[in-house]
Amino acid sequence: MPKRKRSRVLVEEVDEEPEAVAQPKTSSAAAAADEDPSSSSAEEDTGSDTEVPPATVSEEEAEEEDDDGDEEEQSSDEGDEGEGDYGSDSDSGDDSGEAVDSEEEAAREQADAESIGITEMDIQFFDPTEPDFHAIKVLLQSYLDDSVWAISALVELILAQTRVGSTVRVNDEADGSGSRDPCGFISALNIRQHRKQECIQQICKHALKKCPKKHKARPVFEKALQLDAAPGGSLAQATALLVSERYFNLPAQMAPWLNKALFDEVEWATEDEKTKQERDAYKFKQYVVMTKVQRGPVQGDGDDDGDADGKRAKKQKKQKKRKGAEAERDFKYYKLEDEVFHELAGSNWFTYRLEPTATGQIVERLVMLVPAASIGEVFARCQMLIENPFELAEDGA
Repeated sequence: MPKRKRSRVLVEEVDEEPEAVAQPKTSSAAAAADEDPSSSSAEEDTGSDTEVPPATVSEEEAEEEDDDGDEEEQSSDEGDEGEGDYGSDSDSGDDSGEAVDSEEEAAREQADAESIGITEMDIQFFDPTEPDFHAIKVLLQSYLDDSVWAISALVELILAQTRVGSTVRVNDEADGSGSRDPCGFISALNIRQHRKQECIQQICKHALKKCPKKHKARPVFEKALQLDAAPGGSLAQATALLVSERYFNLPAQMAPWLNKALFDEVEWATEDEKTKQERDAYKFKQYVVMTKVQRGPVQGDGDDDGDADGKRAKKQKKQKKRKGAEAERDFKYYKLEDEVFHELAGSNWFTYRLEPTATGQIVERLVMLVPAASIGEVFARCQMLIENPFELAEDGA
């Protein structure tokens, strides 16, 4: 069965108020040209508003004025024909003046566009291929923090699964050439299917090690990340490791389409794969997502919890206060979809600290379990965040 075509997303990023991303398309044609700046504003009538009283004009002078008027109308008509593309409604006036006004109008609109930082990017999704190995490996360098693990083996798994997964490239419209290396990727791997792979074992053990033993979601994570499934068991209803890394300066408008491409391919794979076992391998029950977030410092960070006087009650009071402050800290997400995943995960998530930033924010690793049944909501919720960044937070409040 032929491979389904990749999507291409044209994004116009505006620094102040970003617009929603255009729908992906498979055509390689460029977007339609912007509307001409001079056609958006009505042109002013430059003719004189005063008239000479007829009593003060002789017949010869009147004839000369009529001739002059005919010449002016003729020149005005010629100017209108030359400006047919601009839709001018003016019947008289100086052609050179109109040209200057048009140039000034275009210059002003160009200056306005530059002042708000409009950037057009042509983002394309591709199947992962072997030449992408080193670029994906670089993006995964900090995936397990500072641990030494089989990162190359995980990259090989991602590259081998071409039917489900995408790499992201930005095409330069100026010269028509694309970037050599991908600047992002996304994939979903069946943990039960690849449980014997060293990289999968290391990732699952690392996540369980970081999950607090008394955390209410720990039993759920232990069941989701178990690696002792029967060799001949079904691969359906397993946990998928959703791996998605990209550079942070990519526009947020691409996030809905990148995730939609992945989840569409997962659905297609459950129908298009040749054998039942291969189709079952993509019938996921849930997705485990490991990502980075920023959170504000906990109240009392840096305080000495140990009392020289050994006042245990005071120490316990401080610890209780810190736990309350821990739960109230706000999240700042690096990737737009992480906020949606966090909302869909409910209470099945935990964090652990990585390092503080220069502004006092704390960088943490957020680990979530997202039900596969709610994945269909990701696209609409991401679009909602782009249009109204505060709407989701208000709904969840």
